[in-house]
Amino acid sequence: MRRPGRTASHVTFDDYAVDPDDEHPLRPLVRTGLSPALAAASAALAAAGVQSPRVDAEWLAAYVLDVPRSRLLLIDALRPDELDRFRALVAERARRVPLQHLLGTAAFRHRELAVGDGVFIPRPETE
Repeated sequence: MRRPGRTASHVTFDDYAVDPDDEHPLRPLVRTGLSPALAAASAALAAAGVQSPRVDAEWLAAYVLDVPRSRLLLIDALRPDELDRFRALVAERARRVPLQHLLGTAAFRHRELAVGDGVFIPRPETE
């Protein structure tokens, strides 16, 4: 839960703390550690022959958590809904769907371009 008046670029570790009011007292929220989830995703992507499995897993986790990749070090665990989304994206990537199509953007020179199905991913060497 983000604090009022905070922009996404000013998100801190405390912004991801669990609010006790969000959890049902009789049904505690079970979280999965981010590090084991990244390790499992990296192994699955490596087995599928992805060139950079750990980096791709980190980009997918950052996308699911809506944080920059550099902020992953500050996050300990994934909620069940986040873990489900992460695993679904890893499965898509293991089927060799381009990472940029899964993330919806591709970096090109000094710009972020929107990409998706049916769109070629821009590459500097082809321009």
